[in-house]
Amino acid sequence: MPLLDIQQLQVRFNTPEGSVEAVRGVDLQIEPDATLAVVGESGAGKSQLFHAVMGLLPRNASVSGQARFAGTELLHQPAAVLNQYRGKRMAMIFQDPMSALNPCSPSGGN
Repeated sequence: MPLLDIQQLQVRFNTPEGSVEAVRGVDLQIEPDATLAVVGESGAGKSQLFHAVMGLLPRNASVSGQARFAGTELLHQPAAVLNQYRGKRMAMIFQDPMSALNPCSPSGGN
């Protein structure tokens, strides 16, 4: 069973000009003990994808699809449930890693 299983994840933002699709139909599986780097052009939706998984999107966002962590569905969970995972079992390194990571510490210690 994958540790993280994302199926047909879609993120849209409602704006005064209309709906904007930021992430379209992403499928992704990460096995336990695997390492993954998601890379791409600026504005491709990388951050929005993982903001959706971690429940960190703004109120004007809508999410569809599935995202399971260790078998537990994460999308649309209340903050109290997501807080059991955030920072403890899963984390996100934001776009400026030099301010988020200590280069003298192993990756598990950051």
